[in-house]
Amino acid sequence: MISAIDVPYKWALMIREPMTRWSSGNATLLGDACHPTLPFLAQGAGMALEDGYLIARCLEHYENDLPRALERFESLRLERTSRIVRGSAANTKRFHNPALAHAEGAAEYVDREWSEERVKERYNWLFEYDVDAVEV
Repeated sequence: MISAIDVPYKWALMIREPMTRWSSGNATLLGDACHPTLPFLAQGAGMALEDGYLIARCLEHYENDLPRALERFESLRLERTSRIVRGSAANTKRFHNPALAHAEGAAEYVDREWSEERVKERYNWLFEYDVDAVEV
């Protein structure tokens, strides 16, 4: 199959620091446009849904002041999405750790890094978030 490809492409996974500003006047960015992330927390679709839900709430709440609605949306999303982007980047090292290359090191590494306590410590905040409880 590979030899049948005219031009094979490799797609790089790029790590980017979170943006510090998404909105300007009557325009804002959503989803991957403002918080592109690696797939190592499986939160891309979740962030997009949260963005859509919260921007709708902000637009409704500040219906006569679009710049204020977009500013509020950004302020509500910036910390969480930045944490997700950074957490996903951190998982790059966790998932592709050299200790996983050999059975001896892998077992110890998995026991240490993926214990129930460590997993809860790293990820519970993702799932405890309640988009309905966010004060607009």
